[in-house]
Amino acid sequence: SLSLSLSLIKMTVPQNVVLGQSGVTWKELLGAKNWEGLLNPLHDDLLRLILRCGDFCQVTYDTFIDDQSSKYCGASRYGKADLLHKTAFPDGADNYDVVGYLYATALMNLPTNFVLTSLSREKWDRESNWIGYVAVSNDKSSKEMGRREIYVAWRGTIRDAEWINDFGAVPESVQPLLSPSKTSDFIFHLNLTGKTTISLIKSE
Repeated sequence: SLSLSLSLIKMTVPQNVVLGQSGVTWKELLGAKNWEGLLNPLHDDLLRLILRCGDFCQVTYDTFIDDQSSKYCGASRYGKADLLHKTAFPDGADNYDVVGYLYATALMNLPTNFVLTSLSREKWDRESNWIGYVAVSNDKSSKEMGRREIYVAWRGTIRDAEWINDFGAVPESVQPLLSPSKTSDFIFHLNLTGKTTISLIKSE
């Protein structure tokens, strides 16, 4: 449903790269050893990763236009080039490039409850909402980190009707999205339970 928020990290270098002087590898931070020895107390590198993922998701809330009197209701307040800078992304907007936007269309009996529609006669779109974005670490930061990071983040629950819809949600396995053929592109089609179907497509 529209309540999903996700940060997906994809490596294009060996996953045994050691971070700083801590001796913890990137693969271990992603759970290769079930975060053994990293949780109590919470390891500094893991804490930074968790906060970074949260910051990427927070951007979706800061930029989403939910004012129905605006003709841009349901859109992003900022363009790709300015998104991380205008939302004051704290982990360094100069380290990541936003390369694509995600849009969602909810198909159900009462679509207006879930897709925010502008009341303006000049509305930018009648059926879909901006829902998230794809960010990639740039060449400079990737070289410094020793890896290329790709984050996919989309907004979570905002409207009252979305909260109501969440109560009927049934857990779905993420495994189908983790195969090489799925994570190599950014086209996802999520067939959720109930009467809701959401398509997320990377914009050009």
